[in-house]
Amino acid sequence: MKQTYFRTKDFSKKLISLKLKTKQEQIEAVLICPERIYSFKNPCEEVQLAAIRTDHHSLRFIKNPTRRAQKEAIYLRACNIEYIKNPGKEIQLFAVSCDPYVIMLRSDFCEEAQVLAVKKNPQLIIEIVNPCEEAQLTAVMQDMKWYKHIKNPTENVQMLVKLSV
Repeated sequence: MKQTYFRTKDFSKKLISLKLKTKQEQIEAVLICPERIYSFKNPCEEVQLAAIRTDHHSLRFIKNPTRRAQKEAIYLRACNIEYIKNPGKEIQLFAVSCDPYVIMLRSDFCEEAQVLAVKKNPQLIIEIVNPCEEAQLTAVMQDMKWYKHIKNPTENVQMLVKLSV
């Protein structure tokens, strides 16, 4: 029988002999100690959601979270996007719609997510490492003062600023 360690609700270490084979046993284990999910090979979506709902930080222990688990973790705390390897466009847009400041956490946001963040708060153009042209235009069209904060403005953005002066 495999010996499994996990923290109990009072957070003391306790040796518990378990064979966590069934989905229900895995759910019960992550409800007590969500980070225990790291020891499960390919936990099913229900186990992932149970861990995330118990502690949203447990997303970082899931190797391949399902899209639903990713969205749940981001809904609970948008900054959890930093724990997702290669988040898809849908997940990026969802995170930015929950909190546009997550744009500061990664440099690989898609153009649509950059534009959405800048629409919500044009000041975020400062935080985007390499903003796409549409995000630059969105910021400058809201207020020309953001032009001076764009590190490498495109030719179209430069022309827009010159024409508006």
